Amino acid sequence: MKAYRTPLSDDSCREQHLPGPIWRPVVAVSGFRGPTDVNVRLPLVTRVDEHTKAKGGTVQATILVASADAAAGQVVAEAMRGLGSVSVCVGAVSALQKFEESSTDLNVTHQTMDDMSGIEFAESVREIEADTGNFSYIMVIGDELEAFDGAVNQWLPASEADVLLPSAARAALRLALDTQELRDKNAALRRLNTELEQGQLQDTITGLGNRRFAMQTLDDTIRQIEARVGAVCFLMIGIMKLDEVSGQYDQTISNELINAVSARIQNLVRPLDVVTYLGPGRFALILNQPSMAQCTAECYERIYDGVRLKSYKTAVGYLEIQVGMSLCASEAETGAPNPGRIVSITERNLDEAHRSGAIAVHHLTQAFAQQTRPVTDAPAATVVAKHARREFAWQLGKETPEPGPSRFTQSK
Repeated sequence: MKAYRTPLSDDSCREQHLPGPIWRPVVAVSGFRGPTDVNVRLPLVTRVDEHTKAKGGTVQATILVASADAAAGQVVAEAMRGLGSVSVCVGAVSALQKFEESSTDLNVTHQTMDDMSGIEFAESVREIEADTGNFSYIMVIGDELEAFDGAVNQWLPASEADVLLPSAARAALRLALDTQELRDKNAALRRLNTELEQGQLQDTITGLGNRRFAMQTLDDTIRQIEARVGAVCFLMIGIMKLDEVSGQYDQTISNELINAVSARIQNLVRPLDVVTYLGPGRFALILNQPSMAQCTAECYERIYDGVRLKSYKTAVGYLEIQVGMSLCASEAETGAPNPGRIVSITERNLDEAHRSGAIAVHHLTQAFAQQTRPVTDAPAATVVAKHARREFAWQLGKETPEPGPSRFTQSK
């Protein structure tokens, strides 16, 4: 005989008023083959859930045995006596029906049954668990090596099942209960994270305000111009083919590029201009201007060129980008529209700006504000401005204009 030292459990320490786990000598019996050889009762495996924790109680572990006949199932159940609540079902179909009614922590089945094999039973259990979100440990008893499959957690040889099953079942129950507890906590964290994301106003990638914050700021700006006169300008900048960057490299490089563009935009705007990130690859600026005269393509060409003509440093080197820009402006005299309409107009025009390589400008006129038809029925207020530096220089009085109509002509 050989003596070992094992720690006392925390419960034993509390019962004996000890400060913590201590070690006690235990004598190992030579030739011990498990509970079938000596009269040993295994400790009951229990779990604590959210309902019983408040009451200070525990829930008994559940075990389901699926066997071809009742006698073989009772032998398996007797080997696991004392581990928890054991249910025996004759046939895999009846066992699956019971599992659908109430999930279990441990499923023990024989490889050979009349209606289906042990592997087929395990696959059916996994399909049920995919819908319920629960987890159970599946153990198959059989002499065939192919009994071990992805859906099966453990395979026991039939010739040694009476010896291995008691200890293996106890370990399986502990693993199943711990796994289920982790899954429950993970689901709770996901729900909490979703609730926090719905209420937060900050984008996690750039640290800028998100779409929710942009809508709130736009609404505040509209109310401000209604009270103090002025014009609100909603400017959107979109990075073209951002998905190609993510596909060629990875999401980390894409995030680095987005942050670099974000820093560039913030350096180009005024201190009181609000920069937000709507994602993916779309930035929105909310600006309060004195009048509609400050809401033209010429006024924002500096920002447009400052973003698109710069290379951005990332971990894979300097990357160049193509951007599109669109803006929608309105003043108090036109009867400022709903913020959602301004955003929808700007997003629609941004797609056109991507295709044409120009700044898309949309001024909401008095006539447009009184219209009830969809946004697509008012193209007259949209101006696609081609960036011609000669014409822009002429606007500043530096050059003589070329013959023909100017591409910066706007219609209201």
